This record gives sequence, C-alpha cells and structure tokens, in this order.
Amino acid sequence: MRIYIICFILSFLIFSTTIFGQSPNYDYQTTYLMETNRKGIRINGALIQTDSACLEENGVVMVPLLTFLSFARFSTLNDYETEQFQADIDGFLFYVDGVNDKIGFEDYQYSALVPPLFINEECYVSFQDLSGLMSYDSTNGLISMSVGNDFIERIENHCREMQQSEIYVFPANESTIYKGKQPIHFNERTYIQNDYMMIPLRDTIQALYKNSEIQWNKEKNLVQAQLNEKYLTLDTVNQKFFINGEEVYLEQNTEMINNHFFISLRDFAKILGLYDTAIYWNEEVKSAYVRIIM
Repeated sequence: MRIYIICFILSFLIFSTTIFGQSPNYDYQTTYLMETNRKGIRINGALIQTDSACLEENGVVMVPLLTFLSFARFSTLNDYETEQFQADIDGFLFYVDGVNDKIGFEDYQYSALVPPLFINEECYVSFQDLSGLMSYDSTNGLISMSVGNDFIERIENHCREMQQSEIYVFPANESTIYKGKQPIHFNERTYIQNDYMMIPLRDTIQALYKNSEIQWNKEKNLVQAQLNEKYLTLDTVNQKFFINGEEVYLEQNTEMINNHFFISLRDFAKILGLYDTAIYWNEEVKSAYVRIIM
C-alpha cells in the first residue's frame, strides 16, 4: 500500500510541474550552440531548430536572445514596437531596453556597448555584451551558452561586473570624447591611421585616471606613466611598450604630433587589459566605443 501511495505522490508532482509550468530544475549543464554562418540551433549536439540565425552587423555578432532563452525553457516576452525584451529566469526578471540601450536586472543593469536590435519580432544582443555568459569560437563561427543550476548566479555576476563598467566614446577627428554622455575635452584631436583609431596618450590617461602620473624623459626618449598598480614605459625610438617591465606588442606605431604622443586605441586597450570584445566600431557615426571596468 505504501508503494502505491509513494508512486501516486511522485506522479502528481511530475504532473503538476508539467501542467503549471514551473521553472525546470537543471541537474546538469545543457549547451545551446548556434553557428554564425548558417541557421540552426543545437542542444547538446542535436539540431532542434533550423530557422533562426545570428546576425553580423559591422563585423559584430548579434545573438537572437529571444530564441536562445526560449529554447533554454525560460519564459520570454518580446515587444517589438516598444523595443522591450523580458525573460523570467527562475523567478528573476532579466530584460533588454532597446530605447535606452540597457541590459540586466532591475538592481543590476548596465549600458550596452552595441545597441540591441529589434528585427522581425526578435531581440538581438551583441556577443560583446553577453561575453560573460556565452562563448564565441571565432575560428569556426560558433556561439554557445551552457545552462545549469548555476546559470542565474553566472548571469547575476555578469550583470554586477558590467554595472561597474563605463562606456567611453571616441569620435574620429574630434577633440572631445564622452564618458557615457558626459563630454571630456582633449588638447588634441583623434584621427584614423591605417584603419586604427589614434588617441592622444596623455589626454586619455588623465581622462581615465585622475590621480595618474605621466612624464616625458627627454634624455632617453621615454614616456613613463603610472596607472594605479601599472607602470607604463613607451620607448618612442624603438616603438616598444612595457607594462611593469614586460613588453607588450604594438599593432600600430605611435606618433608624435604637436609634442603629443598618439597611440592606437586598440593598443591602449591592451594596456588596460581589455579584450577585443570590449571595443566596438560604429561605422555610421565614425566612433569607437570602449567598455572599461574601473
């Protein structure tokens, strides 16, 4: 008799979970994978959807978030007209605000590096803005996301970290950059050289680090600076850059204009320890966007 009662209770629990749509209990990692060069979504290697695909805008991979999270069995809501996306992730409301370019939870929201897209009733978010949650194999063009019992913790940690970041905008051929919407005036203009955004080194360091020290050693032709715990040395003759004594390869030679040294924004990002995913070039407005965690 006890066996029948136990079986009845288990059957009821399984039935009620299915009927009432409670959040699934992930007792293992489920990997969702999408190829950037063709349509289709795979779950643990099996092809389960053939219509959706990532977009590529100005060389940026845009992920169909509505599709990805729907197949991960999270309740989603997408309002194409007002550019609002919401997902109920185990009782936590994750959202994308396309009007204000915001992503995250109510308490942990951050600015999007790349503006989200709302196209054909789908919400696309850049891999740059989700890089803490997803992996990108650029060689094979694969975007993957693993969902398990730790997913909500991972997404919370990602949002907290991104909330501590600032997005700086470097317009080409301008002497004013922006921290968010706050203007910062430089003594020299930025410019484009060999497809690299060149920025004035002293102005940029002083804009990002208020207590920084930067000096010019005329005798040795060295630019020396201290950024928090980093000691920087630029050998302007041999075009070598050192961080705490360790050489860092420069992709583009530095230049001196009007007694100001210029360095490429991509090389400066290396100094800050940033990855390529922290930089976005907006061709339409001829500006570089950089996410910096201070």
